[in-house]
Order: sequence, then structure tokens, then C-alpha cells
Amino acid sequence: MAERDDAELTAEVLAALRRNTFLRPLSMDVIVDGGVVTLSGSVESDLIRETAEREVRLIEGVRDVRNMLTVMGAESSSRSDEDIVREVREAMAADPTIDPGHFYVRSQFGRVIISGTAESYEEQESAIAAAKRVPGVEEVEDRIEVSVPMISEERER
Repeated sequence: MAERDDAELTAEVLAALRRNTFLRPLSMDVIVDGGVVTLSGSVESDLIRETAEREVRLIEGVRDVRNMLTVMGAESSSRSDEDIVREVREAMAADPTIDPGHFYVRSQFGRVIISGTAESYEEQESAIAAAKRVPGVEEVEDRIEVSVPMISEERER
């Protein structure tokens, strides 16, 4: 009988989290054991972490809440993603071996993703190196394609 009660309580916890539009319950895992709810996963702020716990504590039948949610948003990083992207673009623009118009840069929690098409392996490597030099960048994901322009035989003659 406890399993059925825990299953019902799990469904009720998930429904309560979904009803609160401030929360993103798809990034949270919910485990209920004997009326004790464990929340785990990643959230963007301490406020979301605390709100999720508060919502769960209001549910009848919840004996306790173990809040294992990890803050992985702007509050956990010393720099905003917007600042990181801006500085990566500035670093690329300052490097004469890089045409910044070839690349798209985005950042999520200090993880920089660079995509686009480089005209040489040197340009690709320089773009990655420029991103790695920016404070707050913890990782660089290289999604750059290299397309070396071909010199036609007609022009060589």
C-alpha cells in the first residue's frame, strides 16, 4: 500500500510543480519514499530551489522534503552569459586571424558554444583560443566547420 501512496504523492508533487509557472519541473527529478520527497536536478536560482521546496511542503501527505536541487544558473557563475558572449566576440574581433562574422557565439553557465564556418584550421583554433582566454569561460564546445577555399586551376595558369 505504501508504494501506491508514494506513487499518488509523486503524481501530486509533479502536478503542483507544473502548476507553478515560475518553476521548470522538467529539470527536476522527484522521488517519494514513505512520504519523504527528494527533489534533485538543476535549477537557475536559489529562489526557484526554495519555491519548489515550499510548494512540495504544502502538499498533504508529505512528511519531509530533501531538497537536493543544485543551483546552476547566473547565481552560481561569477559572470553573466551575456558578458561572456560579448567578451568572446571582442576577443575574436581583436585577433587579425579571425573574421568574427564567420561565427555564432553563445554561452550557458560559462560553457561557450562556437558555431559557424572557418576558412582555415588556424582561424578555427584562434577562435577557440580567444574564447578560452575570456574570464568566466569554463568550457568551449567547438561546432566550427572548416571550409578551405579552393583555388581553381584556371587562376593558377
